[in-house]
Amino acid sequence: LQEMLIANESEDENKRMSHNEIIDQIATLFFGSYDLISNTICICLNYLARNINVQEHLRSLLLEAFPNGEEDLLKSGINELERITYLSHFVNEATRISPAGGVIRDCIKDTEINGYPIKKGESIMIDNFGIGMREDFWNNMKDLDVLRPERWAEYKPGTLEAGIPFGFGGRVCPGKRLATYEVKAFLSVALLNHKIVLRNPNEEFALTFNLGICVKGGDIDYIRI
Repeated sequence: LQEMLIANESEDENKRMSHNEIIDQIATLFFGSYDLISNTICICLNYLARNINVQEHLRSLLLEAFPNGEEDLLKSGINELERITYLSHFVNEATRISPAGGVIRDCIKDTEINGYPIKKGESIMIDNFGIGMREDFWNNMKDLDVLRPERWAEYKPGTLEAGIPFGFGGRVCPGKRLATYEVKAFLSVALLNHKIVLRNPNEEFALTFNLGICVKGGDIDYIRI
């Protein structure tokens, strides 16, 4: 961020960012780089604590791939983690039910989508939660409100139908691959060393909107294994 702001002091005004562009870059760094990853990890940990069978199965697969636990994991790379397809299915499933981020775009001209008028300058946020719950996007599955990572092996939805928390096309988030790897790496280290449990099993887990999307309730504890 500092380097970006220093570079913006160019004597050539055509090379400088506008005030709004600077705000957009700062928002991207804070909400995209930090909030999205940390909230996604919190969401995944909560679902692991609430679905012990999923947690134990995932841990067994990790121990198969990394017999010496964290020691082997730290010597590996992204390709080794990608081979554990159930880990990818779990992260996809957790974020399908409780997406930690959304895509916001400003309308550049008056338009109409499915009968809804949208004026130039208005902001549009894609409803990733609604996308993940549409039965017609998921081969008419009736249990979309249930965490079931296996569904990603049973049916592969299209790119748009699966939800687009990182955007799509030419404006897709450049940090998508890194962010996904960070989430998988964190969860792997946690599962290889700890059992994830709810601090208060009766507390409801939810997401709330403040300045960004935040986790509300559902505190967890780590039990060393």
